[in-house]
Amino acid sequence: MTSDSQPSPSELSALWTLSWPAVVGQLGWMAMGVVDVIMVGQLGEVSLAAVSAGHIWSFGVLIFAMGILNGLDPFFAQSHGAGDQREQGHALARAILLAGLLAIPATLLHFWAAPALTILGQPADIIDEAAGYSEAVALGCPGILIFTALRQFLQGGGWMREPMVAVWIANGGNVALNYGLIYGNWGLPELGVAGCGWATSIVRVAMIFVLLALAHSKLFGRPVPSTRELWSWAPLRRLLRIGVPVGAHFGMEVWAFSTVGLFMGMLGTQELAAHSVVMTIISVTFMIPFGISAAAATRVGQLVGARATWARAAWTAMAIGAGWMGVMALVLIAIPEPLIRIFISDDKVVQTGLLLVPLAATFQLFDGIQTVAAGTLRGAGDTLIPALIIFTGFWCLCIPLAWTLGVSGAGDGWVSAPIGVWSGLVVGLIFVALAQAARMMYVIRRGANRVIESE
Repeated sequence: MTSDSQPSPSELSALWTLSWPAVVGQLGWMAMGVVDVIMVGQLGEVSLAAVSAGHIWSFGVLIFAMGILNGLDPFFAQSHGAGDQREQGHALARAILLAGLLAIPATLLHFWAAPALTILGQPADIIDEAAGYSEAVALGCPGILIFTALRQFLQGGGWMREPMVAVWIANGGNVALNYGLIYGNWGLPELGVAGCGWATSIVRVAMIFVLLALAHSKLFGRPVPSTRELWSWAPLRRLLRIGVPVGAHFGMEVWAFSTVGLFMGMLGTQELAAHSVVMTIISVTFMIPFGISAAAATRVGQLVGARATWARAAWTAMAIGAGWMGVMALVLIAIPEPLIRIFISDDKVVQTGLLLVPLAATFQLFDGIQTVAAGTLRGAGDTLIPALIIFTGFWCLCIPLAWTLGVSGAGDGWVSAPIGVWSGLVVGLIFVALAQAARMMYVIRRGANRVIESE
């Protein structure tokens, strides 16, 4: 008999069914960013650094709202596992409401990019282009948040393919719009870096309609709350109690990586460009365990909703995620320069990037462990402690170390500044991975948090 801590064939099959479209969908999200980097990279080092800084601000603004919506996973997955149509319909309606409300501050904050990036010490020659990119992206905020709410609902029901297809259709639109708006092709205005932002906004809004067309029958037909019920504070508070810690979790993690990017910008345009390229490479490999994490949240949540055991699902997902990232670390070490030169040919940027590769390879394994553990815990309705772990690992360890070793000059003489900054990332991720795995083991022993009301 297979123990709860060992993968079973049935769990491998179930996770594979959920994981592969989630992984392909996450790769689709990443592909849009990769295409942006490649196409803007043709404009030169300054434009590439400007998009990197603008994206850091934009994503840093959006991630808290997106994290809250991702935090609704246990409501969606557990209600599907329990077969509760009313809970499903009410949770979806409130998620869309939250997405609309969260879009208001997220959109407005995009227009503060120029003063924010100046205060954060970014190179003066990239501020105007970075701000133009952020302002163009702002108009797509409602689109991406509403799409996220719809996607999380579908994922909670195990319907991963429709969001995957929508993302890849959006990729085609992004390439075409980038080609027209960045370079001024097809009679469109030549907008450069801002054109990349406009392409992103247009695609994000269009994705809602694509997803509605693909999954109309799965999104509608359930009981919906009345207007009074929709705005009732008690059920919204239930969603926020689970979702806000996930928003904080996602936010603190992304803000930490963004802060590291800002530290690299303080070192110079060359260092920021190299950071952007290497982060793009490892973000592609990270999309696999990130997709597995989404599948784990769904699988565990459905099992919890059905009052079934879920330990095997958790350990199976962990083994897949850690195994993949271990292999990718070896690939990164084996062929670093060809990978970097896909994105940029500037020799100085390439050489700086090569300094970062060993550190990037080191934390690949731990990044896979921590994200799958977090997805498992999310499905189990355990969100507060994982957020506290993220705070400790990234903001009490990673950021102080990155500043001390890389920016303040304390590491001079035994590590270069870029290596010093990235060393903070390595230490923070190792701590987070070990702590999240320990928390997952504890919750498996204690039992999950059933967040839905149906019995």
